[in-house]
Amino acid sequence: MKKLDINNCLLNIESMDKHHRDFIDMYNKIDFDNDEMLICEIHSIINQTKIHFLEEEELMKKYSYPRILEHKEEHDKIIYELTYFIKKASEPFGKKLLKSFCKERLVQWFENHIVSMDSDLAYSLKNRQVN
Repeated sequence: MKKLDINNCLLNIESMDKHHRDFIDMYNKIDFDNDEMLICEIHSIINQTKIHFLEEEELMKKYSYPRILEHKEEHDKIIYELTYFIKKASEPFGKKLLKSFCKERLVQWFENHIVSMDSDLAYSLKNRQVN
């Protein structure tokens, strides 16, 4: 399983980096061999991620970030997908889908989101002297 590395995800915006660090720590501790713990850990990730997204969206509003709608849509989509796969995890095949989603799609989404959307937001905030 691929581990996430915070050094690839730093944006030098303290609040964003803290949330990304928290996500990475939580993700890297997932026990994919323990179905009950997996579901519990994914619920924790969802809760942490919702808080992160709310704070990030508040920054976008406060500083009139021009791509707020696209960014928020990406947030909403990944929360929807995580929630969908958690609901399906009550069945054995659903647990396999959840594991696969978390190992592949979630990691890919996280890395791509930081490189594209979050880095653009961080650049915009830095130009406004936000930290």
